[in-house]
Amino acid sequence: LFDQLAHVRDAVRALVRAHPAEFARGFHFVGHSQGGLLARAVIEESDDLTVLNFLSLAGVQAGQYGKCSDYMGNLTCAQLTKILYSWWWRNVTSVAQFWRDPDTANYLAHNVFLPVINNEAA
Repeated sequence: LFDQLAHVRDAVRALVRAHPAEFARGFHFVGHSQGGLLARAVIEESDDLTVLNFLSLAGVQAGQYGKCSDYMGNLTCAQLTKILYSWWWRNVTSVAQFWRDPDTANYLAHNVFLPVINNEAA
């Protein structure tokens, strides 16, 4: 998600710079699903953007957890969490980066994106 965040942030900044009159008073930012989380992350790390309103439609703002068998067959949530928090999955796949294990210590120790965007990372 950090790679996607960089691209989205750069595209939004370029658009604002290219049209200063239109964005002089700020803008409304709308994101859907994972795009809602990315839009919030852009806002979180961009002091140079004036966002008047932010709307996240079906966004995973608080993270995702549960319905584990929907992701990978008959795995329990504990098994799926172990997979998603393994090095490859947590560093390469987006779902692992917004997976929020209710075990807060495990979540903070292994999730590489959401705790940073939520200002929860040490």
